[in-house]
Parts: sequence; structure tokens; C-alpha cells
Amino acid sequence: MENMVKGKRIALVLGPVLGLTMAAALPLSAQAAARPDSLPSESEWLDDVAPVAASLQDYLEQRLAHGRSGERPAVVLDIDNTSLATHYDRGKPIEAILKATRYAQEHGAAVLFASYRGADKQDATTEELESAGYDLTRD
Repeated sequence: MENMVKGKRIALVLGPVLGLTMAAALPLSAQAAARPDSLPSESEWLDDVAPVAASLQDYLEQRLAHGRSGERPAVVLDIDNTSLATHYDRGKPIEAILKATRYAQEHGAAVLFASYRGADKQDATTEELESAGYDLTRD
């Protein structure tokens, strides 16, 4: 679903998404945050997320440095407990993901967000991402 934000086009995919996202690479304790009956502690969750987020930064640095001319890579990120600390600190960004997102945008990559949130939550989700510091206005 494309939307106009401040005159720019953004992609915010809400609902089921096929394909791989950053969530597929998260450790099991981070993925468990979606299941309240098996939640790790916040510190355990952050300890598990940190190396995955750091590997994203390293990957982006290597991939964007060796991109082909005319190619525009894209990063697809899940929102809940990947880009935003939804369960533990609602509305706060995962700082390493926010940093990697900014790096990607500064180096010409598109950043797309995917979520199982319903389409009726698009405006609230856009506002929540922007309030957390994610730039949805990049072209």
C-alpha cells in the first residue's frame, strides 16, 4: 500500500506479507515477544536483538558499497519488536535498527516496513514510526 506523506511516496505494508523480512533472522527469544506466554525478559530480548541489528549494519555497509550502477536496493523491516520495541517500551525505536535505517537511506536504499497490523491502523502506524524517529519522507 503506497501512501503520500508530506508530498513523498512511502510504502507501508500492513497485513500478511510473503517473503523474508528481518524478523526471520531474529533470535527465538526476540520472536517470542509476539507470544505473551513465552516472553523473555527485556534485557534478554535486547541482548538477543543487538547482534542481529549489528549484522544488519555490517551487511548494509558491504552491500551498499558494492552496489551496481542504477540499482536501488531495498531494506524490508518488520515493525513490532523489530523496528519498534512494541511489547517492552511501546513506541520506542530499536536504536540499532533506527541507525541502520538512517544509514541505508543516506546511501540511497529504500526502506520498507511490513507488518501484520490491519490496514485500518495505517495512519496510527505511520505516526508511531515517525514519532520514533523513522524518516518516512525519503524518496
